[in-house]
Amino acid sequence: MKLKKSRELKTDTFYLPGGKHSFAHSIACGALAEECLFENVPNIRDSKVILEVLKNIFKTVEFNEHTKIAHLKDPIYADEMVITNDLLNQSRNIFCIIPALLNRVEKVTIIGVPTGCNIGERPSEWYYSILKQFGVEYKEELNTVTLSWKIKKSAHIHFEYPTMTGTVIALACACLVPGRTELSNCSVEPSCSDQMECMQKLGVSMVGELPDLQILHSMTAKKVQYECSSDRVYAVTLLTAAILAEKNFVIQSKSEINIPEFVKFMRDLNIEVHDAGTSIKIQFENDTSLKSTLIEAGSEPKFSSDWGPFALLILATKSTGRSTITDDVFLKRFQFINFYKDKRNFVNVNLSESYKNDRKIAVAEIQGEKGPIYGGSVENCPDIRGSAAIILSAIVSEEPIEIYDQFQISRGYEDLVGDLENMGFIERC
Repeated sequence: MKLKKSRELKTDTFYLPGGKHSFAHSIACGALAEECLFENVPNIRDSKVILEVLKNIFKTVEFNEHTKIAHLKDPIYADEMVITNDLLNQSRNIFCIIPALLNRVEKVTIIGVPTGCNIGERPSEWYYSILKQFGVEYKEELNTVTLSWKIKKSAHIHFEYPTMTGTVIALACACLVPGRTELSNCSVEPSCSDQMECMQKLGVSMVGELPDLQILHSMTAKKVQYECSSDRVYAVTLLTAAILAEKNFVIQSKSEINIPEFVKFMRDLNIEVHDAGTSIKIQFENDTSLKSTLIEAGSEPKFSSDWGPFALLILATKSTGRSTITDDVFLKRFQFINFYKDKRNFVNVNLSESYKNDRKIAVAEIQGEKGPIYGGSVENCPDIRGSAAIILSAIVSEEPIEIYDQFQISRGYEDLVGDLENMGFIERC
């Protein structure tokens, strides 16, 4: 597929769909109930894989792609189930629903290692360690892990680093165990707050708020209904498209968009931004010149690691001066620039690694040139957000961008290319 910049913008407004993380994290608790109904579910591969796995513990799993409603009911109790390597390669978020699976299945066998996006070290041992603290029995042999949860117990966990998936697993486990569970230095990613809202609907009693809280007693409700928050990363993706095209644009949402650090980034660049909570509008003047900046990305409340590729793309092609982005979560977050076959692309960007606070970090040093890139063929990037940045680069490329596969994109976006075409940011050659 070849993509190039479109001649004119067809619409200046976009309504956000449901969020990938919001669904994966809230269903981690919703699936603990005997029946759950989720609204505003994103129609993406990641969600569909999660629902497919949940068919092991629900007789009825329905998803209406038009209404974006998922309905799960009629719980199943089984002796054993297997999570295949193929499923793990499609969604790492399967880890989020392991507590729900173990609650109804005597033995869960996991074959292989979860991959999802290949953006750096993501040790599964962290997550298994959390499960073990809640009483889960763990056995590993020949790249196969077997889990069972015969005795449920409360836990006191302090996260050395505020891991998002680890927080989701711990919160889900805490819904099922007796006694008081204490969690500290949790992730404050908004989708974890979505998960806590779902927990409250299940009757779970909590004291405190992220990053430190206590879960006082387990769930009491048997049925839950929840509406997923809008996709914050999609908001960042499309705002990036508008910045690259230098077009006025509005993102609208049913829920708070909640991307304060990206809003700050845009303002630091000298872009006029109006953030009304459920809508964000950016405006360009004829003489708008984007400035350089320094970004320290990582786990929120920092500038989200997910947004790093988009910031790099903007700074490398639209800003003037020297900028630096660091990421203390994923060392391969900026790797997408290496997948262009024409190595003249992004010659103004230098990638390296360094250390900060005894933690290895990725570093992107950018000499802004405010000019186009050359484009051409691009190999498959093993990262959702990096793949999205490659597609967006067609907006500022001298020649069309040619991509060969949309597997990673389909994990996080329903139809990114189609949406960008319909809005008039890009067109197919």
